[in-house]
Amino acid sequence: MAQGRTRALWLSRSDALLEDARRDWTAIGGAASDLTPLNSWKLGETVRLDRGVVFTTYATLRQPARGAKMSRLDQIVAWLGEDFDGVIAFDEAHAMANAAGGGKGARGAKKASLQGMAGLALQNRLPNARILYVSATGATTAENLAYASRLGLWGGPEAPFTTREDFLDAMDKGGVAAMELVARELKVLGLYVARSLSFEGVEYAPLAHALTEDDVAIWDAWADAFQMIHAHLAEALKATGLADADGKPKSPMAASAVHSAFEGAKLRFFGHLLAGLKAPTLIAAIRADLAEGRSAVVQIVSTNEAVMERRLASVPPEEWNNLSIDLTPREYVLDYLREAFPVHLMEAVEDADGGVTLVPVLVDGRPAVSQEALQRRAFLIARLAGLPAVPGALDALLDAFGTDHVAEITGRSRRVVRRAGRRVVERRGASAARAETDAFMSGRKRVLVFSEAGGTGRSYHADQSAPNRQPRVHYLVEPGWRADNAIQGLGRTHRTHQASAPLFRPVVTDIHGEKRFTSTIARRLDSLGALTRGERRTAGAGLFRAEDNLESPWARRALLVFYGALGFGELAAMDLETFEGKTGLKLRDADGGLKPSDDLPPIHTFLNRLLALRIADQNALFADFDAILSGILERAAASGELDRGLEDIEAEALEVIDAETIRTDVATGAETALVTFELKVARDLLPADAASAQAKAGACRFVVNARSGRAAVAELGLTTTTDDDRLVPAVRLVRPDQRGVMPERAFAESAWAEADEATWRSIWDAEVAAADPWRTRRLTLATGLLLPIWGRLPAKGCAVRRVRAPDGRRWLGRVLDEVQASSLKAALGLTSLGDAWADGARTAAALLDRNVQLALTGGLWLKRARVMDRWRLEVVGGRMDRDALVALGCFVEIIAYTPRLFVPVDRPDVVEAVLRRHPVQSVLDGAAA
Repeated sequence: MAQGRTRALWLSRSDALLEDARRDWTAIGGAASDLTPLNSWKLGETVRLDRGVVFTTYATLRQPARGAKMSRLDQIVAWLGEDFDGVIAFDEAHAMANAAGGGKGARGAKKASLQGMAGLALQNRLPNARILYVSATGATTAENLAYASRLGLWGGPEAPFTTREDFLDAMDKGGVAAMELVARELKVLGLYVARSLSFEGVEYAPLAHALTEDDVAIWDAWADAFQMIHAHLAEALKATGLADADGKPKSPMAASAVHSAFEGAKLRFFGHLLAGLKAPTLIAAIRADLAEGRSAVVQIVSTNEAVMERRLASVPPEEWNNLSIDLTPREYVLDYLREAFPVHLMEAVEDADGGVTLVPVLVDGRPAVSQEALQRRAFLIARLAGLPAVPGALDALLDAFGTDHVAEITGRSRRVVRRAGRRVVERRGASAARAETDAFMSGRKRVLVFSEAGGTGRSYHADQSAPNRQPRVHYLVEPGWRADNAIQGLGRTHRTHQASAPLFRPVVTDIHGEKRFTSTIARRLDSLGALTRGERRTAGAGLFRAEDNLESPWARRALLVFYGALGFGELAAMDLETFEGKTGLKLRDADGGLKPSDDLPPIHTFLNRLLALRIADQNALFADFDAILSGILERAAASGELDRGLEDIEAEALEVIDAETIRTDVATGAETALVTFELKVARDLLPADAASAQAKAGACRFVVNARSGRAAVAELGLTTTTDDDRLVPAVRLVRPDQRGVMPERAFAESAWAEADEATWRSIWDAEVAAADPWRTRRLTLATGLLLPIWGRLPAKGCAVRRVRAPDGRRWLGRVLDEVQASSLKAALGLTSLGDAWADGARTAAALLDRNVQLALTGGLWLKRARVMDRWRLEVVGGRMDRDALVALGCFVEIIAYTPRLFVPVDRPDVVEAVLRRHPVQSVLDGAAA
């Protein structure tokens, strides 16, 4: 507005953030009266405002036209004018996630969100507008960046990606590393300002609740109860006509809806039960905090509001002053049985095309019910009503500390609390959240509980301007399902202008099924940090470990191996038939064999079903699954395939061998360079004492290789996977500077043999003493501005490294080998392909080691071929020029009655001669294909 643009638009997540917007606007010199909510004008009315900022929400923006009344989007565009060149600020921009759809969900491609499409339409309708995206969690997946069309990532003539699909494909192939570089590139171009609040001073200490015998008994009782419900559900489907006598659904869609309701109720129940079981340990920890002068903040997801409202609806208001109702998660199960358990009779009706539709059976105009299904439901309600109940975390905290000491910031409009020994209904007004926040920040209440509804836009940190400056202890009781919400919740207690940084305490149990909840968060934390800050390690601040991510490609592969091991009876925890019976998952087809991999249950379904098993069954199955996953991750790490994202290389000595600028951006002057380093990095050598202690702590043996004379520690009793994903027994060999896993059979057939400790130690010590304490390597980085040349960089193998020199210099970029660097320079027109492949020794090494294939003039190919268990260099298609190539030094060999032409692998001069006669036309990089 200081530049003469008198109108602007401010969009945010909810109307409650209007006051926060006014606070921020006045903080930069504006007047509070400048902001006017769009709701001041009715749908279809002309916005009567000559100067100022209109505030609206994404939900309002998506409101369609009604009759002759224009839509909210048309109303805004009419006020701003189609030539509008002012500012549109998308606050909480992640609310437009999935604006273009296309992301893969559990049931196929996701549809685009309405408010995301509305946000995109607004940007398209006002092409001259200056767009500002503001979000603490811009996107948790690459698909969710679709709303940010003005960043110029795709679609324009200067964009690095032709289409959004090209961008998503590159991010999918490049993984987290690619996302990190994209975020940094945007910052370099001035299109992205990403600021991460430092986590310096923030402490992290998980609060573990060890399950008691009573906890295990409660969990197991409910696990058995759900098994019983599942069994009765199958019979009820038959009784109501939804399934035939063999249990086969007459309508797969109807049966799927019934099972979906059951699984949803089960998952919600065990989520609430899990949080409720943590309450005793949580309460004890908060009491200790209060005694030691700290204030506690508790982050939850569920408030049991739906259960409470249904129970109150069944009780006359005059009895609300002395209630005796059950508000525990048990009510979720009973509500499911009362409302969603199938009891109505259905009949199949076949249409003219042979399709079958199920319709209710009517008697005297009313739906008929199955008496058998009713009896089963009544039996289940009677059995489950007597099972032990655990209060929800929120109610447990209110009961323990009282409403006079706990500030509740949730969306509940009323609640049931204890007053003088009675349970009464207490109403909460629209201003309750603000009043409760003030009570906590002033110190009148020192415990605060907030849910997602109470987390947006509020601050609970130790603000230096607030009376309550006590250190905050932030308990994450329920991480929920969305990484962005979890991270924003953690940000409520860690903000600028604070007297002290908080202590984050995720509250966890030793129930392995809890990984169902943390895995979704862990999966998204990596990409969240990469997309929003260009540094994924800042996103979660170490709250979740990489191994908590059970929704990675490696975990999905481990699950397929797990299913295969079940099918072949190779798991100690459970056999296939028992697994199918307890989880309700069907892994076999009609012929009794294992289903194709695409038809097997996905990882989230597997985790959901395991959560509802008995504790012992969960632990046993997870132990087998974790062992398989660990083996796969170890193999992937050893082969260099594991996506580690950005990694630092701290060099003890560094020399820049070559630095070449390969591109200069015309608009910004930013350079792209190829830099080659000679690095010296300290070698991490394992001392004999540490190796011996490790060996004696597990099932290990001291071994010596009779052929090479080297020593190792062999760790037995492991498993690994073969190339065809079969589970086989394995041995891990730990050596002074490396470790690796090999199949048990290969180990038995090798030269490794058991040795006494004295012999082993002498050999081990000699190896350590003789080893070079430094590892020297050569590394080439494509560094600087990379987005404009992204399409010319390798599609796979996107290793991103930050090289740090001892003198403080730093380089960040994509690691390229010699082949990739030469191909990049040729693609940019800096060299010809012929010059790039002129060195015969390097070319031969690239073809033999990396499976690079060279297309030559005259229709020839130069590539590797295995003959008699050895790799050779073969010229394919050279029959017409055979004599000339033989004259250059090639040789012909008759194999399977066919003459084949080879280049001697130890003659670089012959390779060079062949390439001079038939220059390289194109390159197929087998390692990146």
